Amino acid sequence: MPQPTFLHLPDTKQDSIRQAGLEEFALNAYDSASITRIVKTLKIAKGSIYQYFQNKSDFYQYLFDYARDTRAQALESVSVPDDYKDWFKWLEMYLEKRVQFDLTHPVISGLLRMAFRERFSEEVGELIRQHRAELLQWHQDLLRKQQTDKKINKKIKVKHAALLALQLTEGLTELLVLQHDLDLAAHMQSNEPITDVSEKEIRKTVKGLVKMLKRGLQ
Repeated sequence: MPQPTFLHLPDTKQDSIRQAGLEEFALNAYDSASITRIVKTLKIAKGSIYQYFQNKSDFYQYLFDYARDTRAQALESVSVPDDYKDWFKWLEMYLEKRVQFDLTHPVISGLLRMAFRERFSEEVGELIRQHRAELLQWHQDLLRKQQTDKKINKKIKVKHAALLALQLTEGLTELLVLQHDLDLAAHMQSNEPITDVSEKEIRKTVKGLVKMLKRGLQ
């Protein structure tokens, strides 16, 4: 986590360091990501980063937490209500908002997407595995309630269904990027929103995928 030296920096300086780090880890796997490239972008001494963070993995965890929390706050409007009745309808709304956020914030979503591939990393794998397990448990709890309410087949293994939901959630933006042949790296480097995919196209894709999932679970 950040050292006091980082927290005492002006907000603009913190933002610059954070943005350079987010971009580097969004574009590169953890082992390939380079602190040297980050400090070169910032035009500061390499040792400066280690005045602000203990090491590379500490810096990465800070960036991961920042990206995760930023997206979570943006999606609060579609958080699951206590009295929700239709998980599939909620999932449609959530996925639409999630994709819209990811396309609007390519660097943040890029880091989080890359992070899911790091679960076997020696240095940060434990962090990612724990986060993934929490998400999987969250989906299981939601689906178990649907099963109790007889909204999905009681013979379905909730853990398997939750894994499908998780994979759909994490892979949907990438699917749209592939369908539209978008240069995701270019958008991350420029930090420009991706505007090539319309809301109508997002909604159509989401509805089709959720319909398939619903068919398999009911």
